[in-house]
Order: sequence, then C-alpha cells, then structure tokens
Amino acid sequence: MRLALLLTIGYIIVLAKFSGFANFNLNISRVYDFRDAAAESIPSFFAYISTVFSKIVIPIGIVISLMTRKYITTFLMIVSSILLFGFISHRGVLIYPFISAGIYIVLAKSPQFSRVLIVLMIIFLIGFIDAAMYFMVGAGSIWGWFVDIIVRRGLMLPALLDFNHIEFFWDNPRYYWSASRLTMGMIPSPYELPPANLIGKEFFQNPATSANTGFIGNGFAQAGFWGMIAYSICVGLVIAFLDAYGRYLGLPLVAAMLSVQMMTMFTGTDFLTMFLTHGMLASLVVLMVMGSPSERRQRKRPPITDPAPIMS
Repeated sequence: MRLALLLTIGYIIVLAKFSGFANFNLNISRVYDFRDAAAESIPSFFAYISTVFSKIVIPIGIVISLMTRKYITTFLMIVSSILLFGFISHRGVLIYPFISAGIYIVLAKSPQFSRVLIVLMIIFLIGFIDAAMYFMVGAGSIWGWFVDIIVRRGLMLPALLDFNHIEFFWDNPRYYWSASRLTMGMIPSPYELPPANLIGKEFFQNPATSANTGFIGNGFAQAGFWGMIAYSICVGLVIAFLDAYGRYLGLPLVAAMLSVQMMTMFTGTDFLTMFLTHGMLASLVVLMVMGSPSERRQRKRPPITDPAPIMS
C-alpha cells in the first residue's frame, strides 16, 4: 500500500519534470484541448506507464488502504489520481478510483447481487435526472456530464462500437492480429490503420478517432466468429480465476482491485492488449502472491510457545 503511494507520487513528479505545468488541466470539460499537447510533451512510452498507474497501482492502493482502514492513504491516492488526470487529461483516470472504492464499500457491507442491481438502478436514475436537467437548462451548465461519461460512454457506446466492428468486418478482410506486436510484422495487414482508427474512419469520418471497444468487437475484427469465440473463452478463464481467488482473498477485495481492468476488457480494448500492456497479467500475479485474510491475521498473532517444564 505504501509502495503504491510512493510509486504514484514518484511518477507524478517525473511527469511534472518532463511536461511542466503548461498543459496541466483539471477542467473536465477541456480535456480535448490539452490531451494532444500533454501527450506530445512526454515520452510515448509514458502512455503505457500512465495506464498501469491509473488502472492497477492506484485502484489497488485505494482498495488495500480501505481494507486496512488507512484512510489518509486513501485520500492521498485519490489526490494523486486527480493530479495524474491533470497531467494527461484522460477522464477515466479521474473516475477509476471512485469505481474501485465504491465497489469495495458496497460489497464489503454485503456481497449480495441485489446490491449490485440497486447500484445500477441508482446510476440509471441519476442519469435520467441529469439528462432531463440538461435538456431543460441547456448546454453550458453543470448538467449532462454524468449521463455523458457514465451512461452514454460507459454503457451505450461500447455496445454501438461492438456492432460497428461486426458490421464492418462481416464482409471485409480481418486483421488476424497483423496489427499486433506479437506477430512482429510477419502477417501483412490488410489496412493502413489499426482496428479502432479504421472504425473511426468508416463510421465517424475521422481516422484520428479511436473507436475502442472490448473483446467482442476486437475478437471479430481479428478472426471473425472464431476470434470472438477464442476471446470469449479467454475472458471466461480470467473470470473463473478471479472467482477462485475471490473465494480465497475475499470478493470485495478481488472485485474492487480488478473492476477497472474488467470494464476495460469488456468495453475498451483488445483482449491481448489488455492482458499484456494494460496490466491484467501483472494484476493476476499480484493476486497470486497475496495471502488470505486468515493468513494475514495469523501472521499478526504472536507465536504460541509451550510453557517451560516445571523442574521438580
């Protein structure tokens, strides 16, 4: 937990040293005004490092600090996430900590599926109110952000992009992982653009638009039905692994730690990309080296020694 906090603070200091504060932005409505300039001011591989911190290090630090009741550390991790958002201008960085914290708090109180349904109903209710107020008040107000980020982009847009991928690659050549670094260029790509940008060009008339989607759309783009089935099997194996470790480490801990990455796997990136470069593999390794709550409690107890024999 302390290591996660120290690493995050250190990374933010490095970001500040490379990019300065010229592109630092905390206005969520102006992220697109700063995102490109912020990305150009730092080395390109920092994008992968920022992903690791926003989806792995910070959520894990927040969940463990909540579990151990180190609330000051929780607060500092959230502040670090806000600062990281300021430097890279990606809204998800600002939202991920609250998703992980919210899931842990809800499941820690009562790990019942009914509570999950209640939370989803609350989300849709807030989204309905937010959308209604937006249409009543109009643009330029505080209304509309929740329904745009949580409901539209988080729930509706991924389904649309999955459909766009399937619709386009139904009659057009598939990638067969030719755009992946795993094939090392040995498979010629039928397109000049990666799948997400190709869909952005075909459906949104802008090749710079990265229409990222989850394992369903990406699986179909790679190898049609067989690619989608293969990715679905792999996702099922990951879920089975998490279910097993949820029984061992506790459902609230595992669900909250991996919630952001699972959401990304379903809605935001290719399965192999998620597994290798977005840190899913690293998160699974972290779970495997963690001890169960009973083991942690046992380590805290002082060893029981036999009383010295009474000399007669």
